Amino acid sequence: MDQCAEVPVPVQSATSTSKLSLSFTEIDGEKISQSIPIARYLARRFNLIGKDDLDAYRCDALVDAMQDLREAYSH
Repeated sequence: MDQCAEVPVPVQSATSTSKLSLSFTEIDGEKISQSIPIARYLARRFNLIGKDDLDAYRCDALVDAMQDLREAYSH
């Protein structure tokens, strides 16, 4: 059975110490991490990536653009 968990990970920078969440899931006994690769894996597994390579490119471009926006507004 697939499981999801968030693990707090201490992160230190030159100016501060904070925590972030590390997302991971377990599929067929193997733990995989990183939310974007997990999303891409699930899209492929459930045939949501598109009908051809161009559709797959569009899906990847949209995911990457959303990640860029998330990172830009989280700082």
